[in-house]
Amino acid sequence: MVAVDVEDEAVLGVVDASIWTRPTKQAATTGPRSIEDKESFLWIEGSTVAADWLRGVAQLIIAADRESDIYSQFACTPPGAELIVRVAQNRELDNDDIALSAQIDFVAKGGFLESIFYSL
Repeated sequence: MVAVDVEDEAVLGVVDASIWTRPTKQAATTGPRSIEDKESFLWIEGSTVAADWLRGVAQLIIAADRESDIYSQFACTPPGAELIVRVAQNRELDNDDIALSAQIDFVAKGGFLESIFYSL
């Protein structure tokens, strides 16, 4: 994860980095695993580290890839941070009772969408 100044788009430096290698043997699938035991926990951990290091900044926006499109990431967003996540799941939107993909199609056809919020 890197820090970028929004005014001049300068890269300020690395905030967090993790190296994770998938085990050669697949994890046992008996019963649910805690989020800390999953690869996707890296997104939550990175967000937390970034929020700690960048405490006091005017705005903290965490941009993440589709692997971070998990409930735990939204539920564990550090206070004051905002998320921009590349969507992997076609969820039903809270405010319109329609699926996210249908709303995106509407916008692509010339419709207007002010914002999309998940309510947790």
